[in-house]
Amino acid sequence: MYHFDVSTKAVFFDLWNTLLVGDKDESIIKWYMSLTKNDSISFDRDNCMKIKEENTEKFLQSFLANVNDPYSLRFLLAIRSGSSSLRDDMIASFKAILSKDLKNTRWLPGAIDVLLALKENLITVGIGNLWAYQKPYFKKNLKIGQYFNHIYLSSDYGLKRNDLIKKAINDLALSPEEVLMVGDRYDHDVVPAVGSGMRALKVRGYEYFTPTVYLDEISLAINPHKKVQPTIKIKNKEIKSCLFVIPPYFKMFNSHNNRINLGITTLVKMCEKKGITTKIYHADSEDNEVYPSRIQILFNSLNYYDNAKNHPIYDELGTYVEANKPDAVVITCGDVLNSYKDTGNWAVSLRVAQAVRLAQPETYILGYGPELSEPLVDFNTVIRGELEMDFIDILKNRRSGYISTNVVPEEKLGGYDLFTKESFIQDISPMGFDILNWRRGCIGHCGFCRVPVVSPGNERYRPLKECIKDLEYRQNGLGLKNLYFTDPNFTSFKSKVIEICRLVEEQFPDITWRAESRFDTLNKEIIPYLKRAGCNCLKLGLENALGEDYQVSGKKVNLQRAKEKIQMLHGYGIKCIVYLLLGGHWYNQYDYEQMYENVIQLNADGYTVSILTPYIGTGMGITREEWQKWEFTGSHMDIRLVDYWRIPVHIVEKFYELEIKKGREDINTRKFTLGGKK
Repeated sequence: MYHFDVSTKAVFFDLWNTLLVGDKDESIIKWYMSLTKNDSISFDRDNCMKIKEENTEKFLQSFLANVNDPYSLRFLLAIRSGSSSLRDDMIASFKAILSKDLKNTRWLPGAIDVLLALKENLITVGIGNLWAYQKPYFKKNLKIGQYFNHIYLSSDYGLKRNDLIKKAINDLALSPEEVLMVGDRYDHDVVPAVGSGMRALKVRGYEYFTPTVYLDEISLAINPHKKVQPTIKIKNKEIKSCLFVIPPYFKMFNSHNNRINLGITTLVKMCEKKGITTKIYHADSEDNEVYPSRIQILFNSLNYYDNAKNHPIYDELGTYVEANKPDAVVITCGDVLNSYKDTGNWAVSLRVAQAVRLAQPETYILGYGPELSEPLVDFNTVIRGELEMDFIDILKNRRSGYISTNVVPEEKLGGYDLFTKESFIQDISPMGFDILNWRRGCIGHCGFCRVPVVSPGNERYRPLKECIKDLEYRQNGLGLKNLYFTDPNFTSFKSKVIEICRLVEEQFPDITWRAESRFDTLNKEIIPYLKRAGCNCLKLGLENALGEDYQVSGKKVNLQRAKEKIQMLHGYGIKCIVYLLLGGHWYNQYDYEQMYENVIQLNADGYTVSILTPYIGTGMGITREEWQKWEFTGSHMDIRLVDYWRIPVHIVEKFYELEIKKGREDINTRKFTLGGKK
């Protein structure tokens, strides 16, 4: 509930980047850069944006002189340095860009809620420089007419913004003191308004837009003396249905991922207990046998980024959302709840949110995951951390903004069935192996790892009875005989490992499984229990393979001891895959060559090679600005990382060839027994 000063009678809103967002400016810049490239004019993106901003007045003059010109091509001519004309192909390409952008124009999260709340008590006016070609879309698709009392557009009156605002004040019989101007820019919105005698409020714009903060800022601007009339209240729609989306991460590599996302199924069960109907949209699922090798993925990762922006799966998801109209959509950006850790990334998750916002503007969109560290366009709220203790409150109350949640203590870690095939919209056929998880957290604090960031604190174990129930369903309900335990460090506590292994040996003698761990927590007393319980492979992190450089891994691994432990595993018939990391500004070619020789001496059964990814918030982290500048996908198989760390290409090829040569694909084969049949 928000209180407004009685002297305020109207709120004028800028449209672009205050209430609405699109890719128009970015599209124009990219188009402009393509022209300069063709003409051998050297301009980067920042220069192009500067030229565009410096020529805003030229644009307005051209725009107002050519109201009926739907594309205002004279504006482009004004900023077109070094050229006196626009060729037909330039014009055609620009029209194509604008047409595509128009379809991506959408309401910012919470904007509609704010407008409807204000409209009941105050005069609301939309002010904008809409081109003529945009108006039909805005009226039909965005329905801007129903969210304002009045709309004043430059294309209707042939007036600049300041003159347009004056006309609106005169038409509505208002004085400037009775008007609050709300916009995202000082130069275009705040300064002109204050100069005309109005109050003005600069909001933080589309990058940080959240409805609660936004309306509160308006309240403070209108009501500096805390007078109490009239009262404005946002009537948030009660959330009765929720769609959970697993983003199409592997699909961007022309592959697929049929793993069951344990974190999302946990949240689904929590919703169902509170009477919220749920469905899971597994956008990564596909019934095919396409699995490119990791080196293929790495050297084709630039195609990934293009797919992440333009894949048809977004339209398919949007069609589903538009038809089913869920009250809320939850999107993961890398699952951090006791599940596989690479089931999404920020680039894809942002695009999924955009597709949902376009399909249903009023949907409450919640995102969670390690790369979503602040409220971003199209999300109402972004959550980081473990969710169970706060999730229902956040969802039910439509809380907005960036929220860091509490770590779940061990005594509250459980109480939910973690898997239901029937929750999925698609007919999910899990891979021949499926994932399980016994615990949260990790005793390690490796500089490259996201686990301590999103799941901090000590290791905490789920109730073993729930884990046994998960195993029963996978074996009896799905016919799965091969499983993968995704605990960050499976062998960390000797007594717990032995207890788990004894339970599996007694109750599930027919399954085989793999797990991840560290060399320094694996000891000879544990290995026999692993074998008897069905473990056929351990994946152990070595990372730098230099033996004395702990800058990345934080693991003081003696290479000789690592070799001895691999031999111990071999003595019990357990294979060993070693994790390796390439990358770091402190390494040179000689270091990599030495690392390679050390790896050969280990005689492991296979290797998993990754490029060090400087995830935000980790010891190896970088700023969000730098992350986005490099356009990192969030994958450790991103070719941009090779450039970032300046790794010689032949070194990369050499390590990945070793990965393949040592039989990783045989060990990690997807052709497991499913339901007793090959």
